[in-house]
Amino acid sequence: RAFVLMNFGAPSQGRPARWKCNIQGISQSMDAVRLFDIPGSFSGPTLFVAGGASNYITEECRPEMTQRFPNHRLHVIPGAGHWIR
Repeated sequence: RAFVLMNFGAPSQGRPARWKCNIQGISQSMDAVRLFDIPGSFSGPTLFVAGGASNYITEECRPEMTQRFPNHRLHVIPGAGHWIR
């Protein structure tokens, strides 16, 4: 919900509510976005930060994280959700 609200412009000074991002362009490009794959890896230091109560980074993700970012660390913040504050 927070992500949606970050991309939504509330009505103001006679302007109607609006999306800040190009929803039509994103919608028309979803197939290309889903199939997008960048070959290779990044060997520099990389830090992933995850909330312990989030299911966004799963165990199934770990092999690809290691393949694409071989020099990564994963720091999990106990009790935090996806939107870490």
